[in-house]
Order: sequence, then C-alpha cells, then structure tokens
Amino acid sequence: MSNDSPSSTFIGGGQFGRVYATQDRPILAFKVVRRAERTADLVAEHAAISTVYAYTVASTALFTIPRPLGLYVPTAGKCCVSPPFEELCPTHATYVMDRIPSLPSILSDALLGRFAPKNSQPITMCRLYFGKESAAIGKDSARCRFFNSRNCPIDFATYDWLRTAVAPFAALPDPQHVAAGMGHMMARVHNAGYDCRDMEFTLAGGYSTSQDTGLTTWGLHAFDFDQMNRLPDSLDEQVELMCQSFVINDPYFPRPRPGDAMYESFKRGYAGESNESTRTTAFFEALERI
Repeated sequence: MSNDSPSSTFIGGGQFGRVYATQDRPILAFKVVRRAERTADLVAEHAAISTVYAYTVASTALFTIPRPLGLYVPTAGKCCVSPPFEELCPTHATYVMDRIPSLPSILSDALLGRFAPKNSQPITMCRLYFGKESAAIGKDSARCRFFNSRNCPIDFATYDWLRTAVAPFAALPDPQHVAAGMGHMMARVHNAGYDCRDMEFTLAGGYSTSQDTGLTTWGLHAFDFDQMNRLPDSLDEQVELMCQSFVINDPYFPRPRPGDAMYESFKRGYAGESNESTRTTAFFEALERI
C-alpha cells in the first residue's frame, strides 16, 4: 500500500501512519502503520476511537467522529471489515473507519473566492480555530499569501461569515452553538477515560443522504486519536492532564476567559455532558487560573 492502487488513494499521513481511502462505495478510510514496530501504537489508537465512539454514537452530539469498522493485525488473521479489503492491508497493521466527506464545493468556492490566491486547490475541510481571533483565513477580506487548501483554519468570525454569505448554508449552527458542541465532545472523551489531546474539530461534508446519488451536505467532525492518553486514577492528575491537553492543542477551543460568550457556551456544553461533576468544577477552576 505504499502507492495508490485502482482501489485506493493516499489522502494523508500522521505521526506513525498513512491514510488511504477507497475510491468506490463504501467510501472508507484505512490508517496503515508505517513500521511494524509501531503496531502497538496503532492498536491503542483503534481502542481509543472505538471507546470514544461508543460514548458518542447514541448521543445528540453536534460533532461526529468517524465510525470505526475494523482492525487488522497481520499476526491475528484477516481484516474484520465487511466486505474485507485484504488487498489494502496485507503486511502492516491497519484500522478501518468511515471517511470524512470533503467540504461541499459551494462552501469551498466561497472561501476560495474571498480569501485564497487564484488557482488554489479546493478546500477539503476547515479546522475550526475558535480560540484564535484571526486564523489563517481571517475576518477581513484580504487574500492569504500563504494559503493552504489542505490545512485551512478559520476563526469564528469567518465561520459566521459563511453562515450569512452563503445562502444554502444559513442553517449552519451559530458559533456559540458550535463552541458548546466542542465542549460536549470533550466531555464525552473525558467520560470515556481519555484526555482529548490533539483532537481536531472541523467543518467538512456530511455523510451521504442518498445511496444512489451520494449527495452530501455540511458536517461537523472530530477526529485524530493517535496522541490521546488514558486518564490516571487520581483526580488531581486527571485535571492536570486535561488542562495540559487543552493548552497544547491547536486553538480549537475558546480561550478560558470567564464571562466571554464563546467560552461560557463551551463550558455549558461540557458541563451538560460530563459524568463527573467534581472533576468538571476542578477542571474549569484550573483552566481559568492558567
């Protein structure tokens, strides 16, 4: 799987893995470990996404995470996917999940037309940098000199501009609702026993509404589980790890400023889903002291 094949295409790489996608239905993503000695890391990542998915699948979460579909380890037998795509994972550990659809072209075109240099490639997803008041695509109309369509962060003002300027997407939730959704998802991850380290929150396409036409709309997605740590048993150690993960992550989350509308929405979203009230109080008290 080092090269594209008729049945798959390379779509990105991470710290220790490469990600491919099938070109035909069902559209799946395969994360393949680069070196056999990192197999245990990939297995741990699959355990994290599977555990977190179990905590979110039945919820009304605004953000969705990719559905984990199977894990293949060469020493353990065949890939447990139906139908099995054995040709995509013959020699290295692999896990399989739903692929996040690309940003609808009308949203990509709107952003490209206002902010990007001419002849830029289509935007596949937008990272929601709601903790940064001027992301790579900012709130003014100046075109970005160093625009990158594969890594496209937008701040909450640009996100709000999309809601008001691109008529078909007026139904996008307002920024405070999105901030609450981030808090909701972070609480779910903490409930599942992980620290939410390096998780990404994005605007992209929605999953198909028609099996015949493959029509898509917008969707909010959270993903990237390879840096997550299990939470320790001690409350103090849990809070310390949760705060560290909040601070070192890319600026998706509103900054912890009491009274700020975006932060208060994030905080309410988190508190509404957390199953540990004492830990929740300690977490936000510690965040607000940073």
